[in-house]
Amino acid sequence: MVAELRRLVADRERCDELVSAGDELARGSDCWVLPNVWLGTSVESQRWARIRIPRLIEAPATIRFLSCEPLLEPVDLKHWLLVADQSSPIHWVIAGGESGPGARPMHPMWARDLARVCRLANVAFFFKQHGAWRPVCSAHDPQADAKLLERRRACRRLICLTASGAIAIEGDQVRFPPDETGFWLIRMSKKRAGREPEGRTWDEFPSAPAFE
Repeated sequence: MVAELRRLVADRERCDELVSAGDELARGSDCWVLPNVWLGTSVESQRWARIRIPRLIEAPATIRFLSCEPLLEPVDLKHWLLVADQSSPIHWVIAGGESGPGARPMHPMWARDLARVCRLANVAFFFKQHGAWRPVCSAHDPQADAKLLERRRACRRLICLTASGAIAIEGDQVRFPPDETGFWLIRMSKKRAGREPEGRTWDEFPSAPAFE
C-alpha cells in the first residue's frame, strides 16, 4: 500500500491527502516522506482525537494536519500540540462548523479555544466556516435572553447552545449547567453564516519545505 501510494503522488506538484493515518502508514519508514505529501486526519470530537492523533503522529510525514470539521464538541489538543522541549508534531489545524441538512451547531468558543492553543504551540490555524449556524451573541444577559426567546417563538431557527454542546432552552426559559457559557445561534446558509470568529478570519498555512 505504502509503495503504491508513494508512486502515485511522487510526480505531483502538491498533494494534500486527507488520510486517517492507519497502522500500515504508521509502520512506514522515512522513505515514505515526500515533501509534496501532507498527512491529515479528521478530529470532530475528543474521542476521535484520542484514537486518531497518536496514529497520525507515528506516521512519517513532512506536514501533519488535523481537520476539526465538523467540530461537534469542545476538543482539547494541548496534549499533542504543547509538547515539552520540542516543536509540535502537528503543523496545521483546520476547524469549522457543519453545513447541509441536519447540520449540528458549533459553539464559537470551541473554535476560539483551538486557535488559542495553536498560537501557544506556534501551529498554523485555519478557520473554514461557521457552517449552518451563525453566532448571534453570548447568553446570560436576562434582557437579551428574554428578547431572543420571544423571537424564537416565531423563528425556530434560533437556539441557545452551552459550551458542552447541549441545547439550553427548556420551554420559555434558558437554563445552563453550572460554570458553562451559553451562546445564541441562528440557522442560515453557510455563506451567510460566514467564517469570522471574533470578527476576524484565520487563514494560516504551515510553512511547506521547498522541493523540486
